[in-house]
Amino acid sequence: MGSLRLLLGLAAALAVASFGVVNMEPVAIAYYKGVLRLPLFYVLLAAFAAGFLLAWLGGLFDRIRFRHEARALRRQARTLETDLARAREQSGRLLAASNPPAEEPQTASSAPPLPAGQPARPVQEEGKDGPPA
Repeated sequence: MGSLRLLLGLAAALAVASFGVVNMEPVAIAYYKGVLRLPLFYVLLAAFAAGFLLAWLGGLFDRIRFRHEARALRRQARTLETDLARAREQSGRLLAASNPPAEEPQTASSAPPLPAGQPARPVQEEGKDGPPA
């Protein structure tokens, strides 16, 4: 890519140089207080340079504006990320405070002893095959 750019630049420079050599006859430029006689190539080169400078300055102002906007958006994103982390932390604390730890279901080994004379029933988990019998 770099060599292609170099070749295109050299071709453009050669075209401009040959144009300058061919168009060296003087032209009259009338201004408010007189007439200025310059070679046509210099007049065209000055017009091209002025246009290039104006376009470059316009692009410079846009780049400065975009950088400023990008900086403001990065600052806003950092603030929003901080707020989101703080909100997640607070919601986690609120959930922990509103939902106390659930009691573990009793299993046969942790169930209180049955009174004498009652048959032992197996403990069934809720949600599987209906309510316990």
